[in-house]
Amino acid sequence: MAKPKQNGGDSKVPHKQHNLVLSPSLIAQPLLNADFASEDPNEIIDTLSPLPDNITSEESSSRDQILENELADNVSLAAIDSEDSDKDWYAHLNSLSVWASPLYRLCFVLFLLGICITIAQPSMEVIFYRLACQALTKNSNAPPNERTCDPVEEQKIVSTYLMWSSIINLVVSLATCSKVSALSDIYGRKPFLTAFVVLLSVNFYMDYFLIAYSTGFPMVGMWIATIIGALSGGPLSLVALFKAFITDITDLARPQERVNSMSYALVAFSAGQIVGPLLSSLVLTHAKGKEGHLPKMPLVSDLDADPANMIPSSELAPLKLLLLVLAIALLYSVFFLPELRSGKLRMKSRSASMVQLRSFAMKTNTVWSKLYHGIITHVSPLRLLIYPSELKTAENSRNFKRTRVTVICLTIIEILLSVVVTLIMLIELQYCIYKYNWDSITISNFSMSRSLVNIVAMGVLLPLLYKLVFPRFERFAPKHNSFDAADALVMCIGFSLLTIALAGASVAPTGVEFAAFAFTGAFSAFSGPVAASAPVKFYPTSKVGEYYGAVSLSLGVLNLLTPMVSTALYKSGINQGFPGLPFVFISLLAFISFVCTIVAKWFQRTEIALS
Repeated sequence: MAKPKQNGGDSKVPHKQHNLVLSPSLIAQPLLNADFASEDPNEIIDTLSPLPDNITSEESSSRDQILENELADNVSLAAIDSEDSDKDWYAHLNSLSVWASPLYRLCFVLFLLGICITIAQPSMEVIFYRLACQALTKNSNAPPNERTCDPVEEQKIVSTYLMWSSIINLVVSLATCSKVSALSDIYGRKPFLTAFVVLLSVNFYMDYFLIAYSTGFPMVGMWIATIIGALSGGPLSLVALFKAFITDITDLARPQERVNSMSYALVAFSAGQIVGPLLSSLVLTHAKGKEGHLPKMPLVSDLDADPANMIPSSELAPLKLLLLVLAIALLYSVFFLPELRSGKLRMKSRSASMVQLRSFAMKTNTVWSKLYHGIITHVSPLRLLIYPSELKTAENSRNFKRTRVTVICLTIIEILLSVVVTLIMLIELQYCIYKYNWDSITISNFSMSRSLVNIVAMGVLLPLLYKLVFPRFERFAPKHNSFDAADALVMCIGFSLLTIALAGASVAPTGVEFAAFAFTGAFSAFSGPVAASAPVKFYPTSKVGEYYGAVSLSLGVLNLLTPMVSTALYKSGINQGFPGLPFVFISLLAFISFVCTIVAKWFQRTEIALS
């Protein structure tokens, strides 16, 4: 018996028969039920779509359109069929013990990262100024024993370094964060969280050796270390992964659970920020007690043109402890952190990836078209920030325009809050060292106290409001599909406190008064989890992760200018005798967030009344 000819080669395959081979029923089954041996979507496409070579251009165009429509239909079927499995996934997570829960394991990782971020921060701020002094004295023409450091010049060098370090970090993070977020939908969250810890470790190890053995300010080497640390997407991808993780494990129909989960995770991070400065203070006190009195300038012989390394070993002790904590975080992420995204959700993401890859292969034939398509694909999630018309349904069509205004206002708030946090991180400690002459121990105690205020606000006050207070009043009962009165009240109070606190910090005459205003601003942190969870109430589950990725992408673009603006304001304020000028600008951003909250609630209130 003759063997039938295979599709391809010289065989003639009618176009109708080809459509039957790629019918929805045959494609949907592998997408919904098969356990793919390969994780590569390209290999999946190759196995599902054998194509003949000898067809006309008209047949090819018709075939491509039909195939694309069929694949899109199958992804819709996958999304519909996964509703029951999503409920099973939530039930499975709720049945786990505390120690096995992915939420609490992620909280432990965030706790360790909180320690890593703050344990060396006080020392690093002082070390930067010592490095700047090293650079000034090294380039000075005065005799070694007569060399001095101008505080204003030191401040300018440190501000310039921090500005470009932030810009480099943001550029690299911006180039990688959207891809990291998209790939984490397909392959899970754990590989990318682990990669973040690995590259962060490499970054700090390089910084340690550069600082310990340099006789100047090794800016270039430290910038290279920053690039390596940002290859995982940096803070932008960490924020997107964290928010997407919370969405993966919480039922969107229960908004109070989502707010509480974000609060717990942020509390864990803040707890790490308390432990970090505490450990730093203890280590510094012990190391300085052993080291004794430190001269302001090292003793250098007249024959030596270069000063010795001015970084005392006591200042390096927190950095050594930081490297140890990073090693613990790395081991825990590799061996104990579970996968945070269910297999069904990863299957759905692979299905959507197949459609995108197939569409890309059909529409891009030249290098320029591929480049153009790649750029458009990279920025395409940004459309979700304006609540596009594709999200219009029969349920929201009547008030769609009002809902769009509400969502845009809430998105602006989310972006502005991140900008406010970034600006405070860039300016606050420089300002305190310059104006109040704070040392490493004072900075450690300040950071620890402020983190404690954050924990009280987010871990005690916010869950108390959403679990015990708001449910008692019908007007403030949390709603899963609207910007309710409870969310608006919490955000308005928080932004009001933040505006007043930042304005007061700009003119505080003493360090004690500055700390009081800073603690007031830290207490307003209870509005953060609410602001992060409010916008996604208006998005379908399949778009939540993409929305958070779009927020991170837009924030990355905006933060390219943030370090330059903050540094320019700070330098201008110093030259004019008002170094608190950046805090006035940050206070204005907080006030804009307050106004956006009022506008968002007003349009939502009008929408409810018209309904």
